[in-house]
Amino acid sequence: LIKFVRTFPVNEMFYERTFTKTFLSDLLGAILEAAKEIKKRGYRYDWSPTTLEAKAEYDDEANSAETYIREILKQGIIRFDSHKNLEDDYEWWCRENGYYKLAQKNLVNATKNAGYTRQSFRLETGVKKTYILNNRNVSDTEHIPLRTGLYKDKNVSAEVEIKNDKYEEIQLELEELLKTID
Repeated sequence: LIKFVRTFPVNEMFYERTFTKTFLSDLLGAILEAAKEIKKRGYRYDWSPTTLEAKAEYDDEANSAETYIREILKQGIIRFDSHKNLEDDYEWWCRENGYYKLAQKNLVNATKNAGYTRQSFRLETGVKKTYILNNRNVSDTEHIPLRTGLYKDKNVSAEVEIKNDKYEEIQLELEELLKTID
């Protein structure tokens, strides 16, 4: 190796001058042209197993809220009383597992993407609002000890499948887009 010791002054306008609308549209055009050429030659691009593994690790770290939701789904948690209860559990989970806690908005989005919806049901003491997975029956849930406001499906002991995986959805959309390019 030959050591490179030259330094260059910081250019404060680098990004503004480099990443212009023209540059970005030309870059996207070049990417699409390359995709067309790959398809024309009969090739298909797939992620390598190493890339998929690295991406999975990155995704878990980059969006700890989605990782947490996947984890509670694996535990069979299909209902929670409030986003406050869920956020408290999420914060505890992050500390226990070495993840950074994201803003509540990320957690709310992850619950929506997984299929949790808000429901109301009547009790003797009034109306209770809760969030439940895929419109399941509230009476089929039981409270999880030591986890405030979280409930599991009392009829199912197996893992619960995630309703919407955004990554797979985006990948399918990209494949459909590439099919239309000729």
